[in-house]
Amino acid sequence: MSAKYRDYALTIILVILAALSTYYTTIENLKVELSGKAEENFVANLDKRISNLEIRLAENFATKKDFYQLKEDLLLRLTRIETRLDNQFKYDSKSAAKYSIGSANLRYLNINNMVRYGGQGVNR
Repeated sequence: MSAKYRDYALTIILVILAALSTYYTTIENLKVELSGKAEENFVANLDKRISNLEIRLAENFATKKDFYQLKEDLLLRLTRIETRLDNQFKYDSKSAAKYSIGSANLRYLNINNMVRYGGQGVNR
């Protein structure tokens, strides 16, 4: 009888091991499928976000050509402003020398003229 019970016990152990193997294989397959779906959703979400970002960048930002054109325009305007200020300083220096006004008074004269003429300087 002991051989008969041993065979039954071995059969039951093999059935339990087969059931556990099937269970873990099924669980692992489900995990792989779920992670694949989660990855697909994540990639799709990132793709949408990148597409939205590209659309906003295309609508709201200037091209490189526009940027360089703006830079050139600003440099031109700043050069004109510097030239005008240099010319004004030369004119005010001549006036100061002619009327022997000191350098402190010359600075006051420049500021006063800028305020009086709305920041445009003196056009004479």
